[in-house]
Amino acid sequence: MNPINFSPSYKTVKCGGTLTSPSGSFSSPEYPSAYPNYLDCTWVMLAPVGNQILFSVDFFEVEGHLMCNYDYLMIYNGGSSNSPLIGKYCGFVNIAPYTSTGNALRIVFNSDLNNQFSGFVARYSFVSAS
Repeated sequence: MNPINFSPSYKTVKCGGTLTSPSGSFSSPEYPSAYPNYLDCTWVMLAPVGNQILFSVDFFEVEGHLMCNYDYLMIYNGGSSNSPLIGKYCGFVNIAPYTSTGNALRIVFNSDLNNQFSGFVARYSFVSAS
């Protein structure tokens, strides 16, 4: 008998970061191709004090589930995971534009082992608080 040769392969994916430019966009890794398995990405938009963040999602297609337990995007009104959760999204949905109440916004994207899709494209801009 021949021994079975097994050689694991790993792919490092860069995702997430702190965004401090007055405007910009970001997407799930590999967009518009399917995003990889086992992602845990966090983006924090941090505007100067006295500004708010206008955030919108232009495209969104991830694995759907009633409770969004598998692949999902979470939006927090603030810079930490303890900030108020605005929403947890999955499936093929339209996400309404959102304006933060303060100068920070946190976006978390997670994927599991199965059923990867194109993901998302989002954009943001800093606006003066009125």
